[in-house]
Amino acid sequence: MSVEHTINLGRRLSVLLLTSYKPFKKKEVRLYADDPPNNIALMNHIDLLSACNIPWETLAPEEISREAFISDGIIKYAVVIIEVPLASLSDRQISILKTVSYEYGISLIGAYDAADIKSESWFGIDMVTGERLLWPLKVKILEWPCRTRKGETIASYGLTSALPGLRKAGFGKLSLKETCAKGVRLFKSIPMRYRGMTLKAGARILSTTMKGEPIAWSFGFGAAVNYYFALDDKKLLGKFNEMHRLMHYAIAANSGHGMTSVCLDGAMVLRLDDPGASKADHLRGGSMMKEQDWRKLGLVLKREKVPMSVMYTPGWLDDGDPAAGALFLDCVRVDARKAGDIHDSPRVAYSPSGRREIHDHSSEYAGLKGLLEDGCIDIHSHGLTHTLPDHAAWAASPDRHRDTDWYHEFFDLKRKRPVAKELQEEALRRSRNRIEDLFKVSPYAFTPSGHRHDAACDLNAQQAGYALFSSDYTGISKENVLIRNRKIVSLFLYFKEPTTFVKASGYPVIGVVHDYEIKNDLRKFEKCIQKWRKCGIERFLTFKDLIASLCSTITTYYSSYGIETDLMIHDKISEVKNFTLEGALVKLTITTPGNADVLEYEISSSNGTIISIENHNGKTDILLRLDHAPSYKIRIPLRTSGDCQLKTSEISFPDWKAPESSNGLRI
Repeated sequence: MSVEHTINLGRRLSVLLLTSYKPFKKKEVRLYADDPPNNIALMNHIDLLSACNIPWETLAPEEISREAFISDGIIKYAVVIIEVPLASLSDRQISILKTVSYEYGISLIGAYDAADIKSESWFGIDMVTGERLLWPLKVKILEWPCRTRKGETIASYGLTSALPGLRKAGFGKLSLKETCAKGVRLFKSIPMRYRGMTLKAGARILSTTMKGEPIAWSFGFGAAVNYYFALDDKKLLGKFNEMHRLMHYAIAANSGHGMTSVCLDGAMVLRLDDPGASKADHLRGGSMMKEQDWRKLGLVLKREKVPMSVMYTPGWLDDGDPAAGALFLDCVRVDARKAGDIHDSPRVAYSPSGRREIHDHSSEYAGLKGLLEDGCIDIHSHGLTHTLPDHAAWAASPDRHRDTDWYHEFFDLKRKRPVAKELQEEALRRSRNRIEDLFKVSPYAFTPSGHRHDAACDLNAQQAGYALFSSDYTGISKENVLIRNRKIVSLFLYFKEPTTFVKASGYPVIGVVHDYEIKNDLRKFEKCIQKWRKCGIERFLTFKDLIASLCSTITTYYSSYGIETDLMIHDKISEVKNFTLEGALVKLTITTPGNADVLEYEISSSNGTIISIENHNGKTDILLRLDHAPSYKIRIPLRTSGDCQLKTSEISFPDWKAPESSNGLRI
């Protein structure tokens, strides 16, 4: 088929990962995780795609056929990322990849092992001159495959570039064994290999070594523009540097057909842990925030225009020991107490022995409800009790007032073993139900205390109806898929010095604080927020915003006739109870090639309302509200002053605003 004939085919704006990796399956859930280690390159790409909700699928080499790429008048992908050595493919499979790229304009992206004699013409490679070590551990980015960024950039592959922020305190949080293991992993990441290449005429060099040897480039191949990265593909996206952006822009630019994504560039979810838990009452020196403290925090959040997600523990656990302190329920002292009893935290006031202060959890609850009603926070789950489920052993232990190992609910640090699955499931379910009863909102995100958990905790949370698992990694639930994204990291802000890693790599980040940290020094918290802003954090989200952005299903079909784009947004987010995008505001940006002016456009929306349309410098910004449905369809035909045949360049969602978000979002 000639290139001209492809203009009559529609195209789905989606990415295909060509890989032999089979995700772990549990019941109907497909789990993508970075294990075994030889799938690091693939998981890095999945991290990148899932962090901005670019639609993607996987295909095994044995499934390669023409129908896998083109069927029913639709070209199914705009991009194929090659995650298998091309030497492992048959001549027939190679021929199909060549055809769908050259004739149908599917952009191929390869790295390192994707260069051999069969594929040199795809990527504009004249000769492979050998394998080399990158030194110094830096590369230059000379040009970006889109016009949204300009100027030369130096991307570091040094030791500290692997760290999302440098630790300034709290070294004791890791054991000596964990610290050594982390150090070994860092030093193993230092040697960086790349393939030396000479290129054909027409190759557009995007990145080079500091000595000028090509590292990344694009090459026109028939109807396609293909991209090659010469760095070791297992380490290409292993550091938090600008190479993530370069890869992202290559995916978005592809051969000019456009791509659908959610922009979370420079975004932070501010997460506050521990309210409601009895940990503050039982540990010596523990403290908590009362209603007036929450009001003061609310003033700071409003002044800084920062929303916050609070991880609440609804079950207050009694040790049954009157000598340790006095318990009050609904302002009445309780004399008949039993170790292991769990009370609704808002009913509790506790007076630790030997201390003058009373820990008033009803005051804490009133402060949280006030901020929730003001739109400053949303509420999610931090478990049920924040304490090891072996309540009898905890209550009988003389070290429960000083040993923090007791206060991890989803992993038994005392015995170094996982907590039983049925106990995890019960805590997840009861926490969710109690939060719904107390706050009249559904918690959609879950954080295990201290980020301590076993390998099945995120799966248990998904089965319990949570869409997001926020811990040492971010677990993203999307229909029947769970992705363990290790590029969306959670940082304890009081232990980390703000750095520009978010601005460099483009990933959102979870910033974690605790109630006792804020209570002790609210001004320090405010300064911390301001420092992160100076380092590239442009806006703050809640977990509900993040879930709407990452866990919804977005499908876009593009036709060159017109140009016309059909966009489908589905809010079926796993089996999350009561979650809906109804009322959410979506800003849709359409960018035309060469900044061509949009001369005519017509937007029709099923179950959505157009709020405003702005057209400037080749961009059309459409603000719409999603109404009354689990799925929404938007059709946008337009005609521009430039040549738009098979070129829309970018279709993206720069911002979401979920119904219960605060005013901290940029719309």
